[in-house]
Amino acid sequence: MRSAKHRIGIFDSGIGGFSILRELFKSGLDASYYYFADQAYAPYGERSDGEILERSEWIIRQLLKEQVELVVVACNTATAAAIDQLRQLYPDLPLVGVEPYINIKNQSDWNGPDNVCVITTPLTGKSSRFKSLKQRLDPQEEVDHYSCPNLARLVEEKFNNPTIDITSSLREELLPLMEKGYHGVILGCTHYPLIRQEIEAITSMVTISPCEGVAARVVQLVGECDLKVPAASDSTAIFYFRTSLNSDSGWEGQLAP
Repeated sequence: MRSAKHRIGIFDSGIGGFSILRELFKSGLDASYYYFADQAYAPYGERSDGEILERSEWIIRQLLKEQVELVVVACNTATAAAIDQLRQLYPDLPLVGVEPYINIKNQSDWNGPDNVCVITTPLTGKSSRFKSLKQRLDPQEEVDHYSCPNLARLVEEKFNNPTIDITSSLREELLPLMEKGYHGVILGCTHYPLIRQEIEAITSMVTISPCEGVAARVVQLVGECDLKVPAASDSTAIFYFRTSLNSDSGWEGQLAP
């Protein structure tokens, strides 16, 4: 088997970044992916900015050992808390962050609902980066914001134990949105698109994810803009996975999630 043309690093506090990884697989990018899940420190939404920066810097060092040429900070909370400092620390390393698609209604091709809100982790919602982003993209304050303290954790629990039923917990977490009667919800955490079907079923809202845009940005940065999307039968990509739950573990080859 020939080596892939590019090496891309991806990290998140857990499995939330799989939502971006899936879009990257769809893009057909000729790349090997190194995904670091910092599950020992999950969820990042309960950590301080300093802790997240320290963890992010350490993970990037692990990824650079694999000679990655670009790193996706596949976590809204880590993007909000640390990406500016990380860009100063690694000026020659392209870093792609994730931010809520707050300006979705301003897009010329948008034909979705006007009555939308955005949900994030508490730490993202309190960050100066998010506040600045919302002020810049939503100066009229037409998009209400809600912090969901338990939603990312519920996604992790469901992933680790697929047999558990999180419906009632999801309903409780999303009740404030349902009471306001929004028609659309912007998903401001990469964990959330992994349960977008459940969110839509419970709330009857359209969900809006930034993951497709993040993947497109990665493709653009590595100069593969003309690639065709592969057929479904070709989507057997391999990526390399590592978790901080076992500090001695190496990279393991995995099938596409």
